[in-house]
Amino acid sequence: MNLLLPETIGQYQLKTKFSGEQALLRINKLHGKTLHALDGVVGIYAGPGKDIQIWISRADSAKEARRQAGEMVHRMFENAESPFIWRKRMDFKGVSVYPFIGMGQVHLIFHQGDLVYWLSVNKEQEQDALSAFITG
Repeated sequence: MNLLLPETIGQYQLKTKFSGEQALLRINKLHGKTLHALDGVVGIYAGPGKDIQIWISRADSAKEARRQAGEMVHRMFENAESPFIWRKRMDFKGVSVYPFIGMGQVHLIFHQGDLVYWLSVNKEQEQDALSAFITG
């Protein structure tokens, strides 16, 4: 899973990464519950603005990855107390991306195959970050 994290995203450099059990603990903390994931990786990137954070988890199937991504989007959208504001779904190189704004960043949620992604980026890094993970 470590190979899923590029060394750079635009002007940002990978400074810290967590894999395996350490990553899954961080991913579960992000979700506030235990996510049924087989593996995971978390990357923190430093650059000229707020750090970029990447969470990637591996589900047991593509169908389960789609379900997990959908559940995240639904919970963020439906929760009246959520700190996130929904932005219209977008298509990036054939992948449906669900963007939210909140906590000073843009949060991009999507899935590809059996992988679920949550990218927390600064507005100006949105395209660079998507390009790093969605190759089309």
